[in-house]
Amino acid sequence: MVLAFIPGDKFIPISITGLKCELMCKYCMGRYLRGMYSVETPLQLYKFVKKMYKRNVRGFLISGGFNRYGKLPYKPFLEAFRRIKREMDVILSIHPGLVDKNDVKDLENSCIDIVDYEFIIDEEVIHNIMGLNADRNDFIKSLYYLTNNTSMYVAPHISIGFKYGLIDREMEAFNIVKEFKPYIIILLIFIPTKNTPMDKYSPPKVNEIVDLFRKFRKNFREDLALGCMRPHFYKLLLDPLLIEEKLVDRIAVPDRKVIKKYGLKIVNVCCSLPKNLYEKFISD
Repeated sequence: MVLAFIPGDKFIPISITGLKCELMCKYCMGRYLRGMYSVETPLQLYKFVKKMYKRNVRGFLISGGFNRYGKLPYKPFLEAFRRIKREMDVILSIHPGLVDKNDVKDLENSCIDIVDYEFIIDEEVIHNIMGLNADRNDFIKSLYYLTNNTSMYVAPHISIGFKYGLIDREMEAFNIVKEFKPYIIILLIFIPTKNTPMDKYSPPKVNEIVDLFRKFRKNFREDLALGCMRPHFYKLLLDPLLIEEKLVDRIAVPDRKVIKKYGLKIVNVCCSLPKNLYEKFISD
């Protein structure tokens, strides 16, 4: 059964860097930070979460702009995370970017529940599109540190078509990720975003994406999710094909027509949550 994950007002994204991003990847240029609630200090974060908690929000995605090393500058917020988890019954997930052993310990000690980790191995994307001072081995090591004897849930994300709309190293990335035996792999699709250096490039064709998902499904029996990052017009073109061929288990924010046509159950949280955390958010 395919589930539709629609966070709505139960699970909301927060940028801890406000609208600031040092990295400024060519496919985003900080545009997506505008769709998040903004805070810039630990105290602002705590007060905002407390206010939202009183409004029945029960989950928060901690995100924001990355620095030049591909890291979210979350270190000043660690004590705020702990305080939030100590005082409120909420789920905290985070986009930390690249991590080392000490980063993982800090995140675990701050009671983070879920790590949403974007996994990239294409050097062209890493260096020339993201402008990142790192390489593929840094991404592999980060995934190893996150999954090696930690209590946090780790949801790897693989980006499709982020190399100027071309599908190239995605299957290789997938094969590396699945060796870490994650409970889920989330797939994202390149969006040509207005007023970015990549706004003139087209996303991969629907049939190419479906072919790739067939290979993913053949090689992975845990949950596959189509994440919220994909061109809006693909929701009526791509989503039905993936549902009909049973190539995904979760779809983030599908079109209402698709939900109605296929009778999808709605879960009011982020698609990266493991089953034991999302079950209570399923709509009747």
